[in-house]
Amino acid sequence: CIDLLNVHLFHDDSNLVALQRAGGEARSVYATRRSNALSHCLREAAAAGASRAEAPLLFVFGDFNFRLDLAGVVEHVSGPEGLVRARGHVASEGTLQLSAASEDAGAAEGGGVGLLRLGAKEFVLERPWSFYGDHDAARSFDRELELLNASTAMPLLELPVKFKPSYMYHPAAAGASKKETAETQQPPQDVDRAFLRFGRKRCPSWCDRILMNASALSAVQRSAEAPIYDSPQQETIICDHNKVLMAFIAS
Repeated sequence: CIDLLNVHLFHDDSNLVALQRAGGEARSVYATRRSNALSHCLREAAAAGASRAEAPLLFVFGDFNFRLDLAGVVEHVSGPEGLVRARGHVASEGTLQLSAASEDAGAAEGGGVGLLRLGAKEFVLERPWSFYGDHDAARSFDRELELLNASTAMPLLELPVKFKPSYMYHPAAAGASKKETAETQQPPQDVDRAFLRFGRKRCPSWCDRILMNASALSAVQRSAEAPIYDSPQQETIICDHNKVLMAFIAS
């Protein structure tokens, strides 16, 4: 049998709060809340499945609101001193502007990430393609699932994530101006234009996911055709999320 569990977990209300780490925690207070809520859901799912003769295939999907480790991203972009400045910044002081930790000679020609503007509800990389264009490096800050699995009796598994962040974008339907996106930048000709559609309030992250238990992953991997796990870029994005899909043929 198959169990489907749809979730919509807590979001990060303030970028500045997300930078903080209380009591030696490896994650933000928001990430801890998400983990606690999801752990509760998984305990309920496990209890429901325990009464069945055959363990169900469990798929958990939706807006997990998993965010990149913002402290790690800020430190990566602006160095340890930049992280210290960011953690000491308060919302009433407006936007904080941080310089890149190191800028080589090519930065003026479009290399490097450039400046980072950070506020409670502002996150703007001057050259987002320089950070997110290195997919593996950007994904290395996507740690919430790993931390969740370290503390739950039912680890959630996932097919390889090879697509761009699913959030945050500026929906074209809302009439977003170029000032609200990175469209005002002049990237190199070979840069994927999708990076210019990121919004400027949150650190773009892989919020929308399709996760599963071990039995479900085994079934997906036995698909008669190679399974698909993707977030196709839409010509017109009608909300601040981009869709994520998975397709496989059950045997």
